[in-house]
Amino acid sequence: MLKSVKLAICCIIPLSIMLSAALYASAWQSSGSNPATKSSTHEFIVERALQIIENDLGSEVSSDSNFLIIKNRLSRLKMGSTAPDNLKNVALGGLTESDWWSSHFYDPDTGKNYSRISPYIHAEYQTRRFIKIAVSDFNNGNYDAAVYKLGYASHFFADLCVPHHAANNTALDKPYNHSNFEDFAQSMHHNYAVYTAAGSGGTASELYSEADSYSTIDSFITSKANYYGKISKNYFFSNCNPGTTDTWNTAASETIKNSQTALALIYYRFLQELKHSKKLSIRVKTANVLLAGTDDDIYFGMQMPNGYSKEFLLDKTTDILGGIYGINLENDFEQGNNDVYNFYINDSDFDFGSVSSCWIRKSQYMGVASDWKLESIEIEVDDQFVSSRYFNKWYSGNVTDSWSVNGLVPGAVIGRFDVTIKTADALWAGTDDDIYFGMEMGNGSAVEYLLDKSGYNDFERNKTDTYILTCNDPQFSAPNITSVWIRKKSLLNDDWKFYSIAITMNGAQVFYQVPNEWMYGSTTYKMPVNGF
Repeated sequence: MLKSVKLAICCIIPLSIMLSAALYASAWQSSGSNPATKSSTHEFIVERALQIIENDLGSEVSSDSNFLIIKNRLSRLKMGSTAPDNLKNVALGGLTESDWWSSHFYDPDTGKNYSRISPYIHAEYQTRRFIKIAVSDFNNGNYDAAVYKLGYASHFFADLCVPHHAANNTALDKPYNHSNFEDFAQSMHHNYAVYTAAGSGGTASELYSEADSYSTIDSFITSKANYYGKISKNYFFSNCNPGTTDTWNTAASETIKNSQTALALIYYRFLQELKHSKKLSIRVKTANVLLAGTDDDIYFGMQMPNGYSKEFLLDKTTDILGGIYGINLENDFEQGNNDVYNFYINDSDFDFGSVSSCWIRKSQYMGVASDWKLESIEIEVDDQFVSSRYFNKWYSGNVTDSWSVNGLVPGAVIGRFDVTIKTADALWAGTDDDIYFGMEMGNGSAVEYLLDKSGYNDFERNKTDTYILTCNDPQFSAPNITSVWIRKKSLLNDDWKFYSIAITMNGAQVFYQVPNEWMYGSTTYKMPVNGF
């Protein structure tokens, strides 16, 4: 799904870039008028946020390896915190974000940026977006990229704490003091240092406990963005419209302090996310037939009986321009591809053991349909197989295909397994009769499958045929299987010499036998086993 690289159209929109830059100014300054002598407000805020956590939590974080990874990469955190204001990234980033500089604004009362263009990619959304990417990078061991993106997310949250940004007041709007206020704050931010999260919102302990109480980091970020954003918006109307030096000082002091406190709490919640995340891996196999691949968007979803659900866009990204914009340079869902997607979930309200249904959803990209033939899906939780499904079907247009499961936990189902049959190398050894594979447990419960590939001549002399099968019945467990069999159903009274059988489950061969027997008419060859 190679669809995020859209550089070619950049040459026709330089005016949009210039206009957006004029509207934007640069929020809390990424550098002063003399970058050689003045530090960045954004860098100041993220450094203070780390110090606040260390002051408040002491040994709890000083012995936390993840905190130390961030602290030891402070320069990366700072670099990320200023990157969104770097004009060289605007064209590419804007094409990803759809609305240029407006993504640095967020009105907490309307939930929109100044452009008011759906889907309202704003500062609150950008914070959540890049925090999520940072969690994934961190869990995958990509620490430099993760810390950079944490800084990047921090930039957008700090921006929504700027009075003018919370009021959607651009540099071209009355009272025309957007840039002047930010220059003033840049010159004064060193006076606004915060040393603890404790304050009017409660004690430090209460505030960190509150951060823990949210079921997801997304909901926590949204709550803090609305809380601090409303404070900042009020300061715009009371102190900055147009205001005086004294009223500006009050507004800058309070909102920059709020930025430090809020980010300290977000960093704390980020660290908890790393401790308790569950890894969800989705392996998608696109069929190896002509035109099976697609450029449409593919989603995977799952739902519990109470209706609580999660859905994920299956898309690989490659870091460029400092590891931020996540431009997709990989072609997902190509013919014959095996694509793996990893997600990290820390949500106390979501129980993998209670998942009752899953789905695959295909959504047309840019309004142009691209058919797709899906072969199979495998699901792992914390690197343990939990479920699989064989589809081998075409999908056209916008479509959702759902199926029932009985929890996504290891051992709940056999899921996908492969049966490989070899026909002997003997005269007339092949057959056109129907061949079945079956399994039975000690309690008599059994399953049987017709071994047949559409449009293919199965069971020819000296040929090896592999069949992908699935068993998603939670009552049918591999350790309790006592026998397997091959059954030939006579259609043409076509004899067959059955040479060998191999069974593979979860990537490991669990059974192999060489009967090397002729099977005449309708007959069954049964083989005892002691579980798999």
